[in-house]
Amino acid sequence: MNEKQQYSLLEAHQEYAKQANRRVWELIDQTSLTTGEEDELILAANASLYHWKQVGGAIQSQRGYWLLSRVYVLLGRVQDALAGEIQLAREHLKAAEELGQAIQDNEDQKIFLEDLNSGDWYGIR
Repeated sequence: MNEKQQYSLLEAHQEYAKQANRRVWELIDQTSLTTGEEDELILAANASLYHWKQVGGAIQSQRGYWLLSRVYVLLGRVQDALAGEIQLAREHLKAAEELGQAIQDNEDQKIFLEDLNSGDWYGIR
């Protein structure tokens, strides 16, 4: 006999967050996506974020926002990834450059600055 699992509301949020997160990574790992799968990817990332915000803490929230922005970047939707905050992104990039100059270890500074200067950062430079 097959018994159905009973979840509390918090347990359900946690389970749905995990399932949505797993689906996001399954889709990200595919070599190509159909338009429908691209839509599913965005919806799953949003669902994961929503459910983690119901049961998680600051770390899960931050990871959820990061994952959502990663999805948008992978799909070429940079404006969505930045949530329209181009000026804020430029300010953060400038702060990263200044902080990079303050790195004491020469090798660490070189690695950091080379990575930071490796592209146009999706048009915000």
